[in-house]
Amino acid sequence: MGQRVKALAETEPALQPFADRVQALAQKFQERELITLFASYIESTDQ
Repeated sequence: MGQRVKALAETEPALQPFADRVQALAQKFQERELITLFASYIESTDQ
């Protein structure tokens, strides 16, 4: 999805702020998912 948003912003510069926001949200989502994954792993090894 990030590649598509970036390509769209390159063809239409007015969409660059939107593309930046989507990319930032995607990064936060990935970070949150990784934290959740590691937390689940730690909990499973503690039992």
